Amino acid sequence: MQLLTGRYSGVFRSRLTGTRTRPIVVIGADSARPILDGGLIIEGSDTKYVDFELMSSDPTRRTSVPGSTPAGLPRINHSIEVNAPRINLLGLVIHDLGNALFAGVLAEDLVIEGCIVYNNGWIGPDRAHGHGFYLQNRRPSKKRIAGNVVFHQFSTGIKISGTSRAWLENVDVTDNVTFDNGAPALPLHGYSWNIFHQGGTQQSAALSFLRNVMVHSADDTQGFKINADGGEPGTGRLVIEDNLLQGRAAIGRWVGTVVRNNIFAMPFSAPIRGTPILEVWAPSITAPMVEAWSQNRYIVQASRAWPFGFQVGGRWTVLTFDEWRQQTGADRTGSIAVAPTPVSVTRTIALDSLPGRAVIVHWSISQAGSFTPDLSRVLRAGQRFAIRHVFALNGPPIVQGVYTGQAISLSAVSPPAPDPIGRQLDRSVRRQPPAVYLVTAR
Repeated sequence: MQLLTGRYSGVFRSRLTGTRTRPIVVIGADSARPILDGGLIIEGSDTKYVDFELMSSDPTRRTSVPGSTPAGLPRINHSIEVNAPRINLLGLVIHDLGNALFAGVLAEDLVIEGCIVYNNGWIGPDRAHGHGFYLQNRRPSKKRIAGNVVFHQFSTGIKISGTSRAWLENVDVTDNVTFDNGAPALPLHGYSWNIFHQGGTQQSAALSFLRNVMVHSADDTQGFKINADGGEPGTGRLVIEDNLLQGRAAIGRWVGTVVRNNIFAMPFSAPIRGTPILEVWAPSITAPMVEAWSQNRYIVQASRAWPFGFQVGGRWTVLTFDEWRQQTGADRTGSIAVAPTPVSVTRTIALDSLPGRAVIVHWSISQAGSFTPDLSRVLRAGQRFAIRHVFALNGPPIVQGVYTGQAISLSAVSPPAPDPIGRQLDRSVRRQPPAVYLVTAR
């Protein structure tokens, strides 16, 4: 089913119902991306929504009414709500809604891949509101969040949370790029989390965060927070592996945690507040912790002598790297370096559900110059392609042509980010976001 080019205004409800073996596909026309201006409620089942844009053109971004459902603000009704099993959201551009997307336990086996999500939310008198992905899940269902670019929400980028009775199980967050969430609310409110989880009285279990790039480029606010501040201990494996985390991280109580081969770095243009780069809540120091925390790299500012915070049995202390290893046994194969140190991360993330398409991300301490990504896993010789920066998706390609295996150089410096509808970004803040591009075969 093809969605024709045009702008469609309103809050739409889809009850399309396919089958497990024959899902329905709703795809945007090739000529230009169709736009839904309003909201989308997804019911039915077994349907893929591919390659169109969802946004709200309403200019009101502030309200004097506190809370998550303020009266008189149209944007709170402009979001994507998934209440159906086996839905795929692929290659969508989602911006300037209230919450970009909510998917609770009814959205069984949801897949979100290759979506560009930005500038969602609003400002209230209490705080900034509006998240990128707001997720809950109950086993045996599994939610897969992969290869998305999530930046500049008014509040959190990816949120796995809910009321005290929400189920928060079996969510796989892999190969996403999420950065500078909270930026549109500056200077009235501060930065928010790029990824956040908070458990309640129900079970938190079996969460994985693999190969994500999470960056706060201009502030040392917590960018990654898992079950900290008093949540019930999680069970099942919590796996945090091969990620880049720039900005403070907090990891709370969990039975069965693997934290391996990550880069933890501070924003080097940020003021030093004397806060740790990594905060850990643990019920006890045990052998499994020793085995599971390994091969992590930490990059800190020169004056930050104690980059670790550690709480065991209600007792809180701050530690140097040597003390961290001695007292916990963790990171015996880890390392620490003082900035500036030459470190960079470049990844080409092929999108499994969208052949011929990939997200390219480059991060470095200086975020200057250029870099050369590997496109050989994405493009075939003789294939036509185009590359655009995610800040300028509607503009002309930065690079286009026929792929012959040639090296392609891209700038590590990003163009200006798009302003939210009805509000301007505070550009007095010097940010160094990762450079993120979308490559598409034609």
